[in-house]
Parts: sequence; C-alpha cells; structure tokens
Amino acid sequence: MQRTLSDNGRVLLKRLNPPPVRVSDIYHGLLVAPMWLVIVLFFVVYVAMNAVFAGAYLACGPGAIEGATPGSFADAFYFSIQTMTTIGYGRLLPATPAANLVVGLEVFTGLIGFALATGIMFAKFSRPSARVMFSRVMTWSSFMPGEPVLALRIANERRTQIAEAQARLMLLWNETMVDGGTLRRFHELKLTRSLTPVFALSWTVMHVVDEQSPLFGLDIDDLKERGTEFLVTLSGTDQAFMAPVHMRWGYEPDDIVVGARFADIFVNDDAGVRVLDFGRFHDTIPLPQEGG
Repeated sequence: MQRTLSDNGRVLLKRLNPPPVRVSDIYHGLLVAPMWLVIVLFFVVYVAMNAVFAGAYLACGPGAIEGATPGSFADAFYFSIQTMTTIGYGRLLPATPAANLVVGLEVFTGLIGFALATGIMFAKFSRPSARVMFSRVMTWSSFMPGEPVLALRIANERRTQIAEAQARLMLLWNETMVDGGTLRRFHELKLTRSLTPVFALSWTVMHVVDEQSPLFGLDIDDLKERGTEFLVTLSGTDQAFMAPVHMRWGYEPDDIVVGARFADIFVNDDAGVRVLDFGRFHDTIPLPQEGG
C-alpha cells in the first residue's frame, strides 16, 4: 500500500496494489526524500558494497591481498574502502590476478556509484523550493459583512519573493451516488483573491460561504460525516532561482475554529517600522456571537 501525503504529513490518498517500482521511480523517490534519509541510505549502501567486495577478496584465496592478515575480513573490508575511494595508502595491495580483477570491478563500481550519488545530492541542493508557513487551523466566522468566511493564513518564510503566486483551495468529501454507492469528489472553492503579483509577507486565503458554495448550510458535524478534507496549494515563481515552486497543506474539520478570526500579526516597533510577528501567526481571536 502507498500513501499520498500533503506537506504536513496528512494522508490524502491511499493506494492498494500499486504498479511495480521502476528505476526512474527510485531516482524520483531519492529526490523528494528527506536529506537525512538519503544520507543514511547512501551510508548503508556504501558499507554493504564494501562488505560484498571484502567477501570477494577473501574468495580469491590466501595471499590475494599483499600485507593483509590471511582470512581477515577486517583487512579485506578496509582494503575495499581504499580501493573504492581510490585512496590507496600502499600497505595493502592486490597480489593475484583474481584480486586485480576484483579491484578493477570495484573501481568501476565506485566511479559509477559516486557519480550517481554526487548527482542526486547536487540535484537535491539545487532544486528550488519555497518555504511557506501554513496556519495550523482554519477559521469559520462572519468577521466580514455578509456571509460566513472560511479562512486560512500563509506566510513566506524567506526573504526572496514568489512572483505570480496563485492559491487554490480544494474540498474533498464523500458523495452518495444514485445507485447508493459512494464517490470521493473534489470541489474547488472560490476565493476572494486567488492571485497576487508578489508574495513577500503574509496572505489570508478566504472563501465566502454563500449560496454558491458547497459548504452553504453545513456545519462541522456535517463535514465530519462526509469525511471532509481541505487541500490548499500554492504555486508561483521563486525570484532567486527563476523557477516554479509548489507547496500544499491539508486540513480536516477538527482543524476549523468556528466563530473566530486570525490575530493581527503586523505591528509597529518603537521606530515606527512595520514588523511581521511570526509568534502570533497561528493565534486566533474569538468573535462576539451575533445577538449576544
């Protein structure tokens, strides 16, 4: 089974009986995997390959490695490390045709392996990526004149700007078909503003829950009953790399705070300079209930 996740680790989709993995899929998986996991994987493969070649040297028979203790796996392993990395300190040397053949094969394997590892590491470091902060919760309230508003907040964590940033808010829930079956459907929620020429600081993404909204007339319990999820995506062009970037985040009904709005995050310091306070980014403020 495979799982498709949003950037906050929330499961968006589960796949059963996926197709077989291809070599290109492995490369793509390494590119999107966390850096620590790639480093650990490379280290494990590195140790395993040297252990395999150490066994090959031992299989060549006594005296295959000049200067090594006969039958010593440790000496064969360290000789393999020196050969694969082309260090060659000079104390351990191949002494038989079979050992020289294994050395040639290991050097070739090392060249290919280090080239692939270098390419993957460079691609991970050079791949453009946005650092965008998404609010932990959404708010649902009537803080604007008219209908209720479903809102979330995003902020650019980097000093570089994202040009032509576009936000989309998708609604995922279960719908009952005519024959009684259940269908998982996507609905794109209309935003009050879905595009900004330059995304540099903060952006409150809002959807008005009017009569044209799929959410009209529903409450949190209705959303839970339908297995509702919200997926917000942000795309644009990173001005530092001049390359497209894309991020996404997921929410569930339990993440919605009803009857509240987000706290103000822009304040003025003692010098009168406008400051973005990330410490209040996730905070919400309760609103007075109508008629209360």
